[in-house]
Amino acid sequence: MTPRETPRDPWTGDRSADGTADPLMVAITGEEAPENLRDDPAYRAAVTDVALLREQLHGLGDALAQQPPEPEPTPVSPVRRRRTALLALAASCAAALLGGTFWLSASGGIGTPDSQEASKSTVGDEVPGGEQEPGGDPEPGGDQESGGDSGSLSPEGTVACARLIVEGTVARVDALPGATEERITLDVSRSYKPAGGERRVSFPMDVGAHPRLRPGDRALVLVSRDSARPTHWTTGAGIPAERAWIERALPGARGLTCESGTAAPTDG
Repeated sequence: MTPRETPRDPWTGDRSADGTADPLMVAITGEEAPENLRDDPAYRAAVTDVALLREQLHGLGDALAQQPPEPEPTPVSPVRRRRTALLALAASCAAALLGGTFWLSASGGIGTPDSQEASKSTVGDEVPGGEQEPGGDPEPGGDQESGGDSGSLSPEGTVACARLIVEGTVARVDALPGATEERITLDVSRSYKPAGGERRVSFPMDVGAHPRLRPGDRALVLVSRDSARPTHWTTGAGIPAERAWIERALPGARGLTCESGTAAPTDG
């Protein structure tokens, strides 16, 4: 029988001492995670960080590719200053990606210089529904102010395509570089998916998100596959209705898989 080979590091080709691939390297290359990494909090943290950084780098690339306006006769060109700032920010994002320094963090969440604990924030495709106003349609696909592809998935499909569904209290709100996003840290009282997940999670949100989360807010948050940000959330009086449809959908969602944002029955 041929001895089992120790997995190689996808960047250097080296094999790790314990026979496992590095979680960050697997997340960066997009290769299918080995069985021993799939439930590893460090791997889930790396997937979330890589997804967010790719989003930001994509946006920066689009901004840099735009045709600059005709420069005005000023001592220092505003366009040049803007391009320089964008290039500097892109370099910072790349350094964070390659150096493993991530600012998405929380206890039991995604690692940063402030927190060395692993992340339980998982990743997701866009699913129906964004934030929910209290009194609105409690199920995905209802009349909501913003969110993903409204009505494209059933409640069971929405749950199947979610990587994280938690309820709890907002512990901290920290400004992130660029002044367009905040890092929300949530103390979890109930973890619907994964069941029995981490007691504290964190995730980024746009500062213009509505309802905007504040310290002390009670919130129910859903994050879909391959997304770093919540795709569906509600606060305060809207939580009971939101909780009700999620609990109803959980049993049916267990028999579904999610590929490219479409929920389908599992084989067999």
